[in-house]
Amino acid sequence: MYRIQDPERLVTVARDADEVLYLAAQLALREGVAARTLDELLADREGLSGVLQPAVAERATAIGLELIELKM
Repeated sequence: MYRIQDPERLVTVARDADEVLYLAAQLALREGVAARTLDELLADREGLSGVLQPAVAERATAIGLELIELKM
């Protein structure tokens, strides 16, 4: 879930906010998975959300959005 904070920036920078956030989540997830072993991933399943939330929130802010919640 997200909220529009800066409509001008959003219209200027991004054509599709959902697509931008989806891509940001995919990239953050890939980085988070690549940095851990399978055992680490299985032991700490919730740990990835700690990596994803800030990365996606940063990208959201860059295009004029505020990330409210990221569900996995």
